[in-house]
Amino acid sequence: MRFTQLFVGLLLPTGMMVQAQSSQRLNAWPVTNPVPAFTIRVVAKDSTGAVIPGTSVTAANVETLVSDHSVTDETGGHQFNSLSAGRYVVSAALTGFRTNYREVEITARAGVLVEFEMNIKPTGDCPGYCEGPAPIPPTRVLRAAFDDEKSLESWIQTIESESAVGLNSFGTQPTGLRLTSIIPIENGTSLFVFEGGLIHLATDSSPLLIRVKEPMDAERLAARVGLFPERRFIGVHRLSASAYLLVLR
Repeated sequence: MRFTQLFVGLLLPTGMMVQAQSSQRLNAWPVTNPVPAFTIRVVAKDSTGAVIPGTSVTAANVETLVSDHSVTDETGGHQFNSLSAGRYVVSAALTGFRTNYREVEITARAGVLVEFEMNIKPTGDCPGYCEGPAPIPPTRVLRAAFDDEKSLESWIQTIESESAVGLNSFGTQPTGLRLTSIIPIENGTSLFVFEGGLIHLATDSSPLLIRVKEPMDAERLAARVGLFPERRFIGVHRLSASAYLLVLR
């Protein structure tokens, strides 16, 4: 009995010491955090939901101006891999269809799925005999203040849609106001010029607003506009000394 107690007393401290040493050795291993890789998957479909292979797709990083280009496979999709975190403008283009754009931000390793419905581009502005254009509204210059792109985009669409005339009249060329230029006044406030004219159904598109987080610079501004060859530069709405909204049509 005395021998057994002595044996346990000698063994227990040794076992505890070994366990402590092992714990210290495990904690000493260096931990390497891999750089996360992000993905954007793009899928192109027609108005019936059928996938469209061969669609040209692009993912352009707004901050770095780095672009990746490819085409959709037989499933109508393509996945851009090994992307860095940040904001991207994703586009899908195919002959005979309107080009689609969408701005997304990726922050999770799960990635982002972007689905586009490709709409056929009309072949003309007047389906049949044209009875002439609807009345053209006069030019409007409006001073307004906005601090985010969603509010500005909604406001522009409201002004343009409420001014449209003749959209539902067969044979009549529709007319309305379209934002044509922006004149910054101060941070958050600009003059917005809406000019009246014909609405060309084959080429007309909604404004595209891109937030840029840096002071305005001519060279980098030109580079960003160049990311959208099918879009026309409208102007910039300055949010602050280090951020502005790039507006294209």
